[in-house]
Order: sequence, then C-alpha cells, then structure tokens
Amino acid sequence: MALSIEQTAEEGYHNALAYEKYRPSYPSETINLLTELLHKKSESHYRIVDLAAGTGKFTELLAMPLAGRQIIAVEPHPQMRQILASKELEGVCTTDGTAAQMKDVATGWADAVVVAQAFHWFANLESLREIRRVLCADGVLFLLWNQEDFNSPTDWQPATKWETQVRDLAWSLDDKVHSFRRPRWMAVFGEHQETGEIIDSPKQDLFAVPLQRRAVMKTEWLEKMTIWARFSTLSFVATLGEDELQNAKRRVEEILEGEDVELNDKDEVAVHISTQMVWTTAL
Repeated sequence: MALSIEQTAEEGYHNALAYEKYRPSYPSETINLLTELLHKKSESHYRIVDLAAGTGKFTELLAMPLAGRQIIAVEPHPQMRQILASKELEGVCTTDGTAAQMKDVATGWADAVVVAQAFHWFANLESLREIRRVLCADGVLFLLWNQEDFNSPTDWQPATKWETQVRDLAWSLDDKVHSFRRPRWMAVFGEHQETGEIIDSPKQDLFAVPLQRRAVMKTEWLEKMTIWARFSTLSFVATLGEDELQNAKRRVEEILEGEDVELNDKDEVAVHISTQMVWTTAL
C-alpha cells in the first residue's frame, strides 16, 4: 500500500515557511512553453492539475496569465497546503491528495498535469496510471525542476569553483533518496536513466516516449546567508542531526569566502540555476 506522503519528504519539508521563503520561483519560459503546448488543444479555458503543488511556487504563475483557467492544486503536506490555500489564488482549488490518489479530480478532467520540483518522489507506475486517469485524451504531463549548480548531477559542469565545492558537499550528505539529481525517475517511462534511450522495461503504454526536454539558464543574486538558507531546505540537509547541520553550515560559509565568489555592489553572490522542463502527452 502506497504511503500518503513519503516519510523522508515529509520530514525534509517540515519547515514549509522556509521552503516558501527561500526556494526560487520559475522563469516565464515555463509558463510560455506550457501555454504553447495547451494552445495546440484549445485557445482558452484550460483545466490544469498542479500535482504536489507545495506552497504554490508554480501555482502562482499558473493562476496569473490567462482568464478562464481552472486549476486544482493537489498537495499532501498539510503545512504546505495551508500556505498555498492562504494565498487565495483566483481560479485555484486546493485539495489534499497524492500522485497515486487524486480523489477530488474527475477522470479525464485535466488538459494538463503539472509537477514542479516533485516528480522524482513518486516516479512509479501506480502514480503514472493515476495521472493518466485524470488527463483527457492527448493531455499534457509537464514536469519541471529548478536545479542550482550547487545541487546538480555529478555529470553537470557548474559555472564556478564555489558551486562545484558546495555541490560536492551536497553529494557527501546525500541520503540516496529520490531526487532529480539521480535520474532513476526516467525509468518509469521506459527511458534509460543515463542515455535517455527507450528501454523495454518497465512496460508503460500511458505516455508517449521519448520525453521532450528544454532547459532555461538564469543567474540569481543572493546574500550569502540566503544561499545557506536555501541549501538547508533540501530534504537531505533538512533531515540532518544538529551537529551535522552545523558542520554543513560552517563548510558552506567557508566556501562562500573563496576568492572565486562573484559579488555585486550589494555583496550578493551570483548563483547559477538551470530550469529543466520535461513533457509528454497521454496515449
């Protein structure tokens, strides 16, 4: 029986206020691409499920651009759901639920299911079947992740030395749970996690493969204390014991004093972020 929310995720995101305050929003290109994909189906009146909506980082963008957009935001974490509901976003209904059980979403209701920063937590056939259930024919499954260089996969090349050093620290703390950095989530679609090639197992006839991909790069300027605060919201950092957490904080602070750390006139540090967009359509 599937858990309503994975324990590691629940513990790692217990501080929903910190997540809301320090995690980045998403670039306009994400909404532009989703709108482009949906325009192929209809000119307006889109119905979207924002699955694992969290505190509503992406929900806010979904609710902004077009009138007539109906959104059901599904989120199992009670604190995150409370923050999202408190925003009172126009056209958004916030509800409890999981990827495996979206009880408040009718079969075939959605033109798109969007998952921001979360699909890796439930990349299994049970969830994929439920996502397919709520999608209409040719509906879009749209996945996205913000990925700072300091929290990137090991085969990526960070823009700076300090981001490489923090990335190395992140991997040394990694508890090997689900994450975008570990591309096992692709296997549920039948794609090889390293090459993206189609593989025979597991079998799924729910969504088109190969998956489509696009990335957007941006630079964000953050205070040093904010970089640590954001780093500390990562699930594998947030679940550290107090001594380990303080050691990690000292190490990040030490790295941020390095000569290669680029500062602006406000003493903010250049942080390089890649937003990864992955999408497919229902079969």
